[in-house]
Amino acid sequence: LVARRYLAVSRWNVADDWQNTNCIIHGAMSITGLASVLSGAVGGGIVLTIWLWVLFWFVIVESVEIWRIGARTRKYGLAGAIGVYNVTQWSRNFTFGMLYAFTMFFDLGKTRYGGIPFLMRLHEGVLAAGKWVVLFFLVYEIVLFLRAQSVFGEFAGRRKRRRGSTRAGGSAL
Repeated sequence: LVARRYLAVSRWNVADDWQNTNCIIHGAMSITGLASVLSGAVGGGIVLTIWLWVLFWFVIVESVEIWRIGARTRKYGLAGAIGVYNVTQWSRNFTFGMLYAFTMFFDLGKTRYGGIPFLMRLHEGVLAAGKWVVLFFLVYEIVLFLRAQSVFGEFAGRRKRRRGSTRAGGSAL
């Protein structure tokens, strides 16, 4: 559906038309994989296939996200590209967390594919880096949210008013 949407539109640009919620593509698959692992409804080979499929789409979608950051930075500057709060950005935190949870509960070593060094390194790498990536995006999103709610701005404004520094014709905020 996402591909059809972008293929049907003759003029679109990644900076403005790629949606934050497109990361749901790999997030939904991660939820399916996590449910498969926790329920035990499917075997390890199928779970591995789901996990690799999730990682494949994760790389594709997040590559577009990196492309988007570059395009938005050129168009809006760094602060306008990555420093603006939008509630839909929480979908990224959720989907990254789901990938991490799926990977954490998927015990690759208990499958017949656990002896493949590349797969084991990939699994261990997602676990090692994933928790920090999820934490980083969570903290970053909270900071953007608080800034958008003027929590930081009000604090700075009170400090300026106490020092008596306001711009001519402007407010202290």
